Amino acid sequence: MSFYIYSPDWFSGIDSILEIISIIISFLIAYYSYKTYKFFNLKKYKYFAVAFILIGLSFISKIISNLIFIVPKKREITFSFYQLIYTYYSQLDYIEDISFFIHKFSLLISLLILYLIIMNEKKMQNILMFISYTLIISFLITNYLLFNFVIVIITMFLFFINHIKDKKKKKNSSLSLFFLGFSISYFFIFLALENTIFYFLGEMILLITFINLLFNLIKTFKK
Repeated sequence: MSFYIYSPDWFSGIDSILEIISIIISFLIAYYSYKTYKFFNLKKYKYFAVAFILIGLSFISKIISNLIFIVPKKREITFSFYQLIYTYYSQLDYIEDISFFIHKFSLLISLLILYLIIMNEKKMQNILMFISYTLIISFLITNYLLFNFVIVIITMFLFFINHIKDKKKKKNSSLSLFFLGFSISYFFIFLALENTIFYFLGEMILLITFINLLFNLIKTFKK
């Protein structure tokens, strides 16, 4: 299982650079969120910071999953009067499996935290129940394309519930745009199965989505 299996050949390597930038931006969003929390003493920004640290970690594990980990091994073939010993290289598939699980769980937990912030959920039993469901989903989903589709559904759902809350408060939220951009990005990456150009579009939309949220957060902090 490779995250970049549907990436265009000409985009190979560039996608990793874009994701590294997204990782840096995620940590910057976490940094400014924490500064906002310390300055205004608004707890939701502390949890917002945790969510984006987890998003950054999820993309780090995604990159690790696409690195080739190989180890040399000795093999011998014995004939009647001759023994042949040679070295071959074996890929460490378990590293890919572990990093994919970390990617899934970190990203799902981060979206769960954002959902809890939106809903202002404080009941510990409900929070533990959601975390348990997230862990189960992380174990059950073993296909990257299926995981992409699940993320599309979750982020679109988060977009709608946050947008409804924004309309009630008569304000525009950068978080709603973040969910919408994230959902569109992952939908395009899902469509890359049909045409690899969608992978490029998905990665670009994702980067723009992160940059937009960072700029809006910095403006909020400066106010």
